Amino acid sequence: MIYGPCADPRIIINDYPYQIYETLENGEYILIKSRDKTITKHLGNGTIQNIFAKRAKDKSVFSLIPSGMLTLNWSGEFGFDIKVYKERSVPEWS
Repeated sequence: MIYGPCADPRIIINDYPYQIYETLENGEYILIKSRDKTITKHLGNGTIQNIFAKRAKDKSVFSLIPSGMLTLNWSGEFGFDIKVYKERSVPEWS
């Protein structure tokens, strides 16, 4: 989640940019669900907008975050939360 107010929020994780071209007012937020490949903007009045087309297209916001030590950079003008899931390609019991 990315919390407003801000314009065109960009977070760089290990030199890889994750960016959305959208403006957020105070009380609004953007929710990116990589598993579902969705990007929604949640307005203060409860309205939800699909803003999939406003993602940066040269570098996908759905790219996996690498494991290990991470370096994060952002302007500091907005807040954000990242939830990372551990997934395995082979079941543990195999």
